[in-house]
Amino acid sequence: MTTTDLARELKRTGADLKTTLHAREFLQKADLVKFARLKPADAAADARALGDILMEFARAAENAKAAAAAADLAAAGKAAAPEPKR
Repeated sequence: MTTTDLARELKRTGADLKTTLHAREFLQKADLVKFARLKPADAAADARALGDILMEFARAAENAKAAAAAADLAAAGKAAAPEPKR
């Protein structure tokens, strides 16, 4: 998968725009390290940034799962509820 492919998929995670943009910047920097042999100025800061990005995407995934579960419960409740008599 390319950086562009990953960035496109990251948009679909439901994470906020700021996190998605940080992830894209990180991926672009990783491309420079890999292909242009850029030496990162502060590898520890980059590692922390990656950890923060991954935590945010994990939170977004958990929120999406919770929302889907709530929607499933609501749909199941509507299906199980008897029609009111007129």
